[in-house]
Amino acid sequence: MFTDRRGKAAILVDQKAAICMPVETLTNEFGVCLVVKGSFGSIFLCSAYCQFDAPLEPYPRYMDAVLLQASETPAILGLDANAVFPMWLSKLSWHAEGQANYSRGELLSEWMLEARAAALNQSTEVNTFDKYRQ
Repeated sequence: MFTDRRGKAAILVDQKAAICMPVETLTNEFGVCLVVKGSFGSIFLCSAYCQFDAPLEPYPRYMDAVLLQASETPAILGLDANAVFPMWLSKLSWHAEGQANYSRGELLSEWMLEARAAALNQSTEVNTFDKYRQ
């Protein structure tokens, strides 16, 4: 398992024959990145965790750096943005923090459009984690 410097984001590759090469320049407090090579070819993986009580603004810059480094390799960015927005099929919570999550979602969706990144989420009936959920 590979983690960011805070231990909040991780990548686990369950493929014994795969060669995993950490990208040290992009493994920091924002996320962790690997180039993984195997019988499938090469892929650039990144995992990032955007803490709710911290500004979201540094993360789009981090993800720009990830996409620049991965420009010649297919890339997947796994992201827990603590943000809701229709683009990735999330639901707005009823409490006040839900609106803050939506504002974060607007910022992230703007970055996704500019970066031409796609959300791969699937629709569900329930919200993802919400600290107010019973």
